[in-house]
Amino acid sequence: MPVMGLKEQLEALAEQYDVEVEEDSTELDLEDKELEELPECVCDLAAVEELFLDKNALASLPEGIGAMGALRELNVRQNALESLPESIGRLPALEGLFLQENKLVELPDLAGCSALRGINVNQNRLRGLPAGMCKCAAMEGIYGDFNEIGELPEQIGALAELEEVRHCASPEGGHTRHRS
Repeated sequence: MPVMGLKEQLEALAEQYDVEVEEDSTELDLEDKELEELPECVCDLAAVEELFLDKNALASLPEGIGAMGALRELNVRQNALESLPESIGRLPALEGLFLQENKLVELPDLAGCSALRGINVNQNRLRGLPAGMCKCAAMEGIYGDFNEIGELPEQIGALAELEEVRHCASPEGGHTRHRS
């Protein structure tokens, strides 16, 4: 069986999931496509800035996702993610990371996500947040409600742009911190 090139892989992806995708696409919407794994060819789309993978059955993401250097927004809400590849922490253009309603118990070091402005990890199984997140100088909002987050990293106070941090453990109680 011959090996398909990127163009052929993208054509197969477009046909299989009824989406429009080109090598220079800046947005790829694979929301609610019953994906159990992300096709590797998606990671070869260097121009993609917005990737929507919400409402699938993804248990993991490939390490190759870290090669998507133009990626500004990654939406992987309502999946079955138990872990994330370390390479996500090396996406310099990433501004928004949306991981609500998964099964994550920890996050990779996000120190390399220098443009990260907001992260939403509501409804996971997180016990803490990575200290490297405190190197994301553009961070404005951290949303971590309905997890098992005990304490926040000490360095979080150094984030000058941070406006809101939410991490209540249940609807009955928890912590919300606002900064004016």
